[in-house]
Amino acid sequence: MFFVFLKMLGRSKIVFIFFIVASLFLCCQRELYFPVLPSEGTLLNISGNCLPKTIMGSFVAGKSTNDSNFIQVSVHVTRGGNFAIASDTVNGFSFSSTGNFADTGLVSIKLAASGTPSATNTSTFIIRYNASICTINVPVTSATPKAVYTLLGAPDTCTPVKVSGGYIKDVSLGADDIVIISVQATTPGSYSISTNEVNGYKFFGSGTVVAGIQTIKLKSIGAPLAKGTDYFTVTAGGSSCTFAVMVYDPVIVTGTDYFPLTLNSSWIYEDVMNAGDSIKRIITGDSVISSTQYRVMHEHDRYGGDTTFLFRKQGTDYIQNGSVDIFTVALTYVPSVMGQINFLKQPLTDGESWVSEEYLGNLFSGQPVYLQYYFNCVKSNDAITVGTYSFINVYHVIMLPQIKSSASNPYNRTNEVFHLYYAKGIGLVYVKGTDNAGFPKKEWRLKYWAVN
Repeated sequence: MFFVFLKMLGRSKIVFIFFIVASLFLCCQRELYFPVLPSEGTLLNISGNCLPKTIMGSFVAGKSTNDSNFIQVSVHVTRGGNFAIASDTVNGFSFSSTGNFADTGLVSIKLAASGTPSATNTSTFIIRYNASICTINVPVTSATPKAVYTLLGAPDTCTPVKVSGGYIKDVSLGADDIVIISVQATTPGSYSISTNEVNGYKFFGSGTVVAGIQTIKLKSIGAPLAKGTDYFTVTAGGSSCTFAVMVYDPVIVTGTDYFPLTLNSSWIYEDVMNAGDSIKRIITGDSVISSTQYRVMHEHDRYGGDTTFLFRKQGTDYIQNGSVDIFTVALTYVPSVMGQINFLKQPLTDGESWVSEEYLGNLFSGQPVYLQYYFNCVKSNDAITVGTYSFINVYHVIMLPQIKSSASNPYNRTNEVFHLYYAKGIGLVYVKGTDNAGFPKKEWRLKYWAVN
């Protein structure tokens, strides 16, 4: 009957009816579409505190997380919908979950862990959902069993103890600011040590020990808030001991040069390698060589020695004119080779490096040897304590003498490493030279200065 009805309508009416039916179908389709809104809710209770959260699984340094590692968090959902809850990445791993809340109310969600914890510590994560934020501390353990040990010197002063670095008021501590203590381990394994926080900073360390007596390095974090003597307590292995750290005020200067060349400026250094010896340097005047003007510096020691040096500043470079083998004991040119050494620049940035000119001379045996100096600014805004003085705005520069036997050969380092510290407005405040094994070859410490 339906087909007879269509035949009676004729072709044009059939097309019209089809168009009407199709339009109604499309309209119905639009009416059936509902946009999916994101969920609304919070990680906090009515008092503004984080809702319950639970850490599941064991987190081990160096071991990848798996399905057993997650955080169970509670969420107060006020509108259902899609959600995304995630933490930041800390210590090499993180937590996250996505999905859809079908209803409102208090809901428990599993945030799966991903990544690999890199260090043994307590990692603090920030979890975010919409505008709410909560933190959670996740302990990361060592794959190595815990050691059994006691601190030497307990329960009194840690013995032996070595405090290294410069502790200066309002200056953040760095890699050189460490304390070395000793432990006696009866069972080898892992350890984790932390001191109490005093005056804005603290010390901590972790690692492994073998059976017997050995040293442990504690790194520092923070910045001293005031000068004075701070007493720290180390508690670990069922024992505790104490050590003291001196904090100094920084030396205040008005000058801007890192190697002042003003007339009558002077510096006196303690020569650590020669007990009781002092080195005095003083700028006495000017000298002109080949139409170039230099400042004259005299260097005196307690034995009556008097050595003359010539310095000048050209643009950003500090240049010394004289025997080019002056900065190394690896070789001596015979006869002397005179030249210019660009030993310092101002300003400097972290990691900036440069190379001196190339020098050529003969050894006593008559063998020709090429020489050059490599310089690298390890840190352009360092701080160092020398004796009872603490200096800030310090350039820490490493100098490496390099030699080769012919023009076609590559340069090789001599068995020398020199660390030079230049303080803004003062000049050279500390120098230490060692061989490649770390044995000292030269060490000067600034005791007094007068910069005009």
